[in-house]
Amino acid sequence: MEDRELIELTQSMIRIASPYYQEEALLDFCEQWLRERGLDVQRHRFTEDRITHYAGSNLICTLEGLPGGPTILLNGHLDTVPLCEGWTKDPYAAAIEDDRLYGLGSADMKAGCAALMIAFSRLARQRRAFRGKLILTLVCDEEGPWGLGCDALLNSGLLPETVDFILSTEPSAAFCRIDDVPVICTGAKGNYVMTAEFFGKSAHASQPERGVNAAVEAGKFLAAIEQPTKEGLLGRGAFCVLKIEADGGACSVPDRAKVTWTRHLNELETLEEITAEAERFMEKGSVACPYTIGLRPYPTETSRGYPPYAVEPGNEWLQSLTAAVGEVSGREPRLLPFDSIGDFNYLAVRLKAPCLIYGPAGGNCHGADEFVSIASLCQVERSIETFLQSAL
Repeated sequence: MEDRELIELTQSMIRIASPYYQEEALLDFCEQWLRERGLDVQRHRFTEDRITHYAGSNLICTLEGLPGGPTILLNGHLDTVPLCEGWTKDPYAAAIEDDRLYGLGSADMKAGCAALMIAFSRLARQRRAFRGKLILTLVCDEEGPWGLGCDALLNSGLLPETVDFILSTEPSAAFCRIDDVPVICTGAKGNYVMTAEFFGKSAHASQPERGVNAAVEAGKFLAAIEQPTKEGLLGRGAFCVLKIEADGGACSVPDRAKVTWTRHLNELETLEEITAEAERFMEKGSVACPYTIGLRPYPTETSRGYPPYAVEPGNEWLQSLTAAVGEVSGREPRLLPFDSIGDFNYLAVRLKAPCLIYGPAGGNCHGADEFVSIASLCQVERSIETFLQSAL
């Protein structure tokens, strides 16, 4: 059954462009929408002065119930990736064709944020007695390199020290490439962007034996790379080279080279282990020049990277959400790890609470002609309402 209020809210949000670092207009819209429904919204403003010089803001909405109940945090991000080439639809028209609602950010994740806003506002309108606390956070800059919005919110002291459960409506089914059954993601791989710098010795390119070619030494490292094999609840990690840099100028042996890579890791791996892994590749490749291994520059100590996390299969919150989704959809949801990273990594690890990801089906996330399934979106919103009514 279609939910016109939900669909129209999602369309309104798609029509407001909000690439990361440029989300203020959509934040203004969402703040006004929530206030018009009698909700008390707090605007959390922050600046990042070390690298990006970005001034951003987040929205926080809280419903206080009777004491003795759980504290549940609902989270979504309002930004999108920048517009890419290849669209055959108007990325900001929010057009509907059959079950598909098209638009930049439709699946990732304006539809999920709209579902949270609708569910939150409807629970508030019911004014029924419930135990616990419900917090809605809509953040900026999730798609950027460091997740500055969520990182700043977690560092602000505005969230409770103790949270019992976290729900993110990132497009779980869309990222798992499943459109026939609901998908609940029970964790997410982590990710660190790492660099190695190689320090050679310059010489004339006609006499390369007089120098030490840093580019060649970097190549030895690259040739020694092996994919990780350690298997966990989140599957295996992945090593992917992003950038190779070296420059000998017009006719010189390069005396500097740099390799940048991204290392996804599962819950059994640590930053220390993947740093030692890079050292092993240096040794295996017989790199003969001095080198350094480290992380790319980061704005805050807490935004160095995204640690992995996993929710155990028997977790009570997982069982409760699974039951609600099954009740609404009439189908048993699939339980899978999320194959990428996001604010949910920050939230789960730093708040030390189980975080599940449950969002709509769709396709072409971060690509041309992105879309979200309307039927799946409506199902997600109803499932969230059902879950919250049971949990609170």
